[in-house]
Amino acid sequence: MRKNYAVLGVAGAVLVVVSIVVLGPHWPRTKAGSPSTATSLPPGHPQVGSTSQAEATQAARVAAMVKRLAAKYAADPSDMRNLMALAYAYFLDQEYGKAAAAYDTVLKREPGNVTARVQRAIVWHAQGDDARAIAALDAVIKAQPGNQEAHYNLGIVYFARGKRDLAKSEWETAARIDPTSALGAAAQNFVDLLNGNGATPAAGQ
Repeated sequence: MRKNYAVLGVAGAVLVVVSIVVLGPHWPRTKAGSPSTATSLPPGHPQVGSTSQAEATQAARVAAMVKRLAAKYAADPSDMRNLMALAYAYFLDQEYGKAAAAYDTVLKREPGNVTARVQRAIVWHAQGDDARAIAALDAVIKAQPGNQEAHYNLGIVYFARGKRDLAKSEWETAARIDPTSALGAAAQNFVDLLNGNGATPAAGQ
């Protein structure tokens, strides 16, 4: 069963972050008719399943971004930076199969692309393959203990599996790595919420 939400704030995909900033940090959503999985989200996330105008606008922006990036990829399939952005856009649009295929293409051409490996892992999680996601993220962390995105995403996977203590530990690590980044601030918010404290405003808000 796939997870019906998108995890924003993934570090490294600069084009995507720039494109998505107008949507706000860490917004989950479901496609029309998709079941809500709000119980799998970290505390403090907006509830999924809403049909608000704001969410409809967000969905339209993501769809437009997918269309634009797909056109760019068709024009230049060698542009791996654009393909990374397209892969993440597919993920945000819950087109997980397309996101997986795009990340796999990047990794085939750039086996050392750690950002693609970390983001591919969260797609496995979204597709329900948590064991593979955890293994991939653990491998990245073993090679790069200071990879903030890997710790943050591993926290997401652990939380979805009900392992709150492990999730909290990963988010604490992510927050320590760079507390000034948007990802670090989001991780600290989750830690604070798990501790029963109010979340601090996310970066840029």
